[in-house]
This record gives sequence, structure tokens and C-alpha cells, in this order.
Amino acid sequence: MKNMMRILVAIAIILVPLTVFSTAEAAGTEPLVSVELRNYLGNKSSITIHPSALYRLKGEDVALQANKDYEVKAAGTNVVLYQEGEKVGEFSSFEVTPSTYDAKLTINGMSYLGDMKFINESNKYVRPVNTLPIEDYLKGVVGKELYWSFKTDTFKAQAVAARTYVLSLKKSVINDTTNFQVYGGDYWDERIGKAVDDTFGQVLTYKGSIINSVYSSSNGGIIQSNTNVWGTPVNTYSQVKDDPYDPQKIWTKTVRKKQIDLSGKDLKKPEEWWSKTKEADAEMTNRIKDKMLAGELKEKDIKVTSISKINFYAPDSAKRVTKGDISVKYIVKNEFDKNGNIEEKQWNLIGSSAGTINYLITEGGIGSKYVTEINDDGTSIIIKGKGFGHGIGMSQFGADAMAAGEKNYQEILAFYYPTTLLTSAYDTDYPRVYKVLPNAPEVNDITSEDTKVTGKAAPGSIVYVKKGSTLLGRSTVSNQGTYSVSIQPQAAKTKIGVVIKDSAGYSPYTYKTVIQKVTKPEAPTINKIYDQDTSVSGTAEANSIVYVKKGATVLGRGVTTKQGTYSIGIASQPANTKIGVTVKNSAGYSGYTYMTVSKTVQKPAAPVIYTVTDQDTHVTGTAEANSIVYVKKGSNSAGKRSSNQARNI
Repeated sequence: MKNMMRILVAIAIILVPLTVFSTAEAAGTEPLVSVELRNYLGNKSSITIHPSALYRLKGEDVALQANKDYEVKAAGTNVVLYQEGEKVGEFSSFEVTPSTYDAKLTINGMSYLGDMKFINESNKYVRPVNTLPIEDYLKGVVGKELYWSFKTDTFKAQAVAARTYVLSLKKSVINDTTNFQVYGGDYWDERIGKAVDDTFGQVLTYKGSIINSVYSSSNGGIIQSNTNVWGTPVNTYSQVKDDPYDPQKIWTKTVRKKQIDLSGKDLKKPEEWWSKTKEADAEMTNRIKDKMLAGELKEKDIKVTSISKINFYAPDSAKRVTKGDISVKYIVKNEFDKNGNIEEKQWNLIGSSAGTINYLITEGGIGSKYVTEINDDGTSIIIKGKGFGHGIGMSQFGADAMAAGEKNYQEILAFYYPTTLLTSAYDTDYPRVYKVLPNAPEVNDITSEDTKVTGKAAPGSIVYVKKGSTLLGRSTVSNQGTYSVSIQPQAAKTKIGVVIKDSAGYSPYTYKTVIQKVTKPEAPTINKIYDQDTSVSGTAEANSIVYVKKGATVLGRGVTTKQGTYSIGIASQPANTKIGVTVKNSAGYSGYTYMTVSKTVQKPAAPVIYTVTDQDTHVTGTAEANSIVYVKKGSNSAGKRSSNQARNI
């Protein structure tokens, strides 16, 4: 984890208060929380998961191995699990559970504790659902909702508020967005973890029930009430009051007025430019056009040319605006004025809710509805205000200001949720099982003729040999840490998995691919070797290694060609030297083939011929002793005789 904070995401927790549980209903053992992962994951048809330890699929004879990447894809109505492109299984949904609680499952770069279920959402997307004990969930909430530089008592106050809030919801599954609370999985540091642990089980109650303890980033100096926002009955812990601790964060929203410049366009022939012309702020104008098309302009082809006016007004008792207006100018394709020019018209939305106007001008919302100023400079409409979020309950920045002023978390909570009691919702940890699983076994190479799988593993453990989900054999590891499991011979390229089990559970698998049985090569052939030769050549098994030796001394080595020939460079050897050649493949060495070096015979020097006259009947001269002499005229032989010093022919 990195000690840093992404953009503060608590600013838009706009929540509808739900039915609450009583304290008694939540008491006892720490509950589990199930969280759909949406905020950081988005909508994906395929995701990558990476387990730090062994995970098992519940109800299936399938395991995810530690430190390997897997892919989960949506396929029809199902989800499919792949590993290295190979299909592991297809399921309507599946859930994985870690072999030890401190294992983490990484999904597209973010890691999570606990169990993880994968479902097919809308026949399009893979939706992970993370189930884990609430206290570890809260650590991932505090880590994302606050800056890590905040004070420890700010973390504690946030932990209690977040715990209280989630326990107040009557939902079996929530999500990790601002619709509930932002949750970042295994994203916290030691200080945050300790702050959550120090407030274990603590919640806020009012008249014996857990409250809906919503909160926001900044309230701009005035705390909002739940009644003003949701119309719920007035209660003593959610009322309008000044907040002297909130730093009154300022925001500005600037809306460009001109969206399409009609000057220079042929207004009589809009067909020439209509399809190529877009509004300057297409995301905003698309929302506005959707609103326009839902009314009297239904099914028309329109473009917004400018934003004429934006107004917010009718503030409530917490100075949050409740009403708003917007006026825009627009054109409709093929609707012309009396001069034949495309006609620019005006559309007004007057007296709408401030929330509607807010949505139309900015998808993420303005900072808050605490609007302090609206100015039109002719080019833009500039809206300013204070605070981030709805402003109900605790201000996170205000809480940190209180903590910096030596206020403890109980005092912070008492200020932001007055008249509530800090009580314990549960007092027992959810059981977390930590196991040290055996290491993956060592497996020796397996050939296509082997009837045993051998290797090393933890003494006394049970070893299983499998082909896919089929058990080929099992045995027990000896006290010396070796094993031998009898199997039927398997074809070359078969993938064999070996796993062991001890009292803690199963190890990761070790996989071996069966290799074709290889026999030792036959002895090579050797071409004749002379005392002046600087290479040894011959034939042997293709692609084998060739060694040329004189006794135990290696004179040279090389590799045979695909055609099974070789030529190995050596230093020339004296005649009568005994040369041995052997070859090696993966199965071992061949026998030796020997050859004795022969003496090289030199060609004789050209003979000397004495003078021959037209009367002579013999040709005489000198040549190499005991060599054969040929006398020729053209291509015809005139005579032949062996020489002895000098001989007549």
C-alpha cells in the first residue's frame, strides 16, 4: 500500500435513509458485509484476478494457485474462468475462498481480503461481490474516505460513523460507491487499522436504535438537516446548526454559454453542416437535450446553440438552494423562419428542483447546494458555493480540524451527532482462520513410459497425482520426504498435476508435462582420418552432441546437423593415434567408435625426362623410387613401367 490519498470521494454521499436495526439485533459476533465492486472496477466483460495464496471454488473441485493470473469473462448468462488462455470452468456464478484469511485477491490492480463471488450482470459484465468481516471492510472505507495525513481521532470518528451507517442499512449487498460508502479493499495503513481496531464494534444510537449516520466532506460552515434533504421527521441528532470547525471549502463551476457558433454557416442549407457540427460541451448538452426531448420536442433532431441562463434560489434553513432555472437556445433540423433561415428558438425550465438543474449542467454535481454567487460575464456563467457533499452529519474536514484542536473522537461525534449514545453493537470478532499451507511438491520429470511419479514433499503428507480433475494415483510422503505414486503411462504432452495435503490443507499444485521417452543414441560413424587432417567427420543421431577424444582428452565437440552429419575441428594428430568419437542426447551417451590416424601419402614430384630422339625406342629419366611411370602421346599410353632409381621404358 502507498501512503497517499486519491481525490476525496466522500463529497457526494447522497443517501436515502433506510429502516434501522436495533442495537440488540446487531449485538454478538462481528457481522459480515457483502460489497459489489463498481466504483474502481466499472463495467467490465473481462477482468484479471491474481491470488496471493491458494483459493478454492466453493462447491467445486477447482483451485486458484498462488501468484498466477486468471481471467474471468462474461459469456452468455454465465461466467468463465481461464488460466493462461485455458478454460478452467464455466459457471452460472462462482465464489472463491482463501486458504488463509490473510490472503489477498487482486482484481485489476486492487486487492481484497475475504471471499469473492463472481456473477454475470445483465449478460454483459463480470460483477465481483466481496464478502468479509465488517471491521476489515471499515478499514478499506476509512482508507478511501479520508486523507491518510488526517489525525488519528479523525480516523476513529470516521470508523464509528461508517460502522454505524452500514449497520443501519437493511440490505444484504451494498456497493463501493458514494451511493453507500467508498470502499477500497485492502487499502489502509497501520494508523488507520489501529483506529478501527480501537473503536471495535462501537456505534451511535438514538432511543435504542442505530442511527443513519451519513457524513460529507465539507458542510461549508453550516450543518444540513436530514429533514431539509429527505423530508424525514425532525430528530435531535440531525438539525441545522453552524459549524465553526469546517474550513468552508470553496468551489466554482463555470458553464460556457456559446455551444455552437452559427456565424459563417449557411442557415438556409443546414444539411451541409448539421451532421459535422457538435456542441462545445457535448456531455452537458446531451443531458439537456434528453430533458428537452422528453417533452414537447420528442423525436425532433435538435442542437443546443447556447446556454442563456442558469439560476439557483429558494434556499432552505441551511442556505442550500432548493429551486433552479435554466434557459437554452436551440435549433431544430429543417425548421426555418419566414426568411428561410434555420430558426433559433428558446427553451426554458423554470422552477425545477435544484437537483435537476444541478444534474443537467454537471453529471458529478456542483460541490454542494450551498450556492453563494452566480455571475454572467457574457461568455460564461460562473456559479460559486461552499462545501462538498450534502452537508448532513459529520464534516470530514471539520472533524479533522477538531482533532487538530485536541478534541477526541467521542467529542467529534458528540458535536456532529448530538443526543446520540456511543454503544457497542457486538463484542466478539468474526473468526478468522490463518493457515500455513504446505509448499508445493517437487516433481521429477515424467516420460511417456513411466509408471511412477516421484519427487519430494513434506514428510507424512498425502500426495495426489491428477490429470485435470481425474485422480491417477495417491500415496503418502515418506519420513525422508520422498514419494512414489504408481500411475498408468501417459501420452507425451499430457499435463500432470501433483498436490499434497496435510492438517492445514492443500498445497498449491505443481504441474509437469509428460515428455516423450528418449533412448541413448547409437555409436557414430567416422570417416578416415589422416595425420594432416584438422577435422573429424562422420554421421550420428541428428541434433546430438559429438565429442572427439584421445584417451580422456577432449579434442573437440560440436552438434550434428538435422541431416545427422558432423564435422568437428581438431588439431592434427600423428599417424597411429587412436581417436574415439561418442555422441550424447537427453537420454545419455552412445558407445564409442574408434579410428586410427593414417599417414598421409604425398603425390610424387614430376619426373625428369632425358633427351629423346626420333631414333630412340626407350624414354629414360628419373622419378620417385618404386613409383609407376606412364609415357603418353596425347591421350594414348606409349608405355608403362615401375621405376627403380632411373629406369628405361
